[in-house]
Amino acid sequence: MSGLSFKSLSVLSFGCAAAAIALAGCDKAPPGQTGITFRQIGVCKGFETASGKVTAPNGQAFAVFKVQELDNSKTAKGFLFDPANLYVDQSNATQKAGKVGDLNRRFSAPDTRLTQTTGAAKLDKVTVPSGEKKSVDGVTYTAIETNNPTGGPDAKQFDLSLLYDDWTSEKVYTPEGWVSQVVLTKLNPSDTFTVVEDCKSLPIK
Repeated sequence: MSGLSFKSLSVLSFGCAAAAIALAGCDKAPPGQTGITFRQIGVCKGFETASGKVTAPNGQAFAVFKVQELDNSKTAKGFLFDPANLYVDQSNATQKAGKVGDLNRRFSAPDTRLTQTTGAAKLDKVTVPSGEKKSVDGVTYTAIETNNPTGGPDAKQFDLSLLYDDWTSEKVYTPEGWVSQVVLTKLNPSDTFTVVEDCKSLPIK
């Protein structure tokens, strides 16, 4: 797979890393927290582009998501949303009990070929002011391992949730400070997914 890179899985921690929380089945962030709503679109092996085929590495597949809304209406601070901070956590129990750098976190790909070839909207960095919401309806994807690395039920290994790494140096230096917790809500938690060959066969748009 040429030209596709992913954010490093190791994370620097300055004292502590802020926790990201994933919830399923509710549609509101608690008071004082920023909410992100999303849908899982599917899991696929690759897609054709004008310059050739993009294929997931051996033992991996692309997990595709659509982020629908950023809800910062319940906080007193602005929220700098960066799609590169979205990730799927495929850590097993031992990794979760260890250091942050040991986690198997599959970060969103900084790559726009899937959205370009399907005509779907891509996700961009955006600041959502305090007390406001923003509809984005943008697509992102990440390469996940397909050998069930979490050790959970095989039948559910491709039913995935997004998380948000909400510690970034950019937020530390904003006048308002930074949002300490981001709550992600999956809008289709009961859907079940399997790996398909062609990403274009998914309902991405």
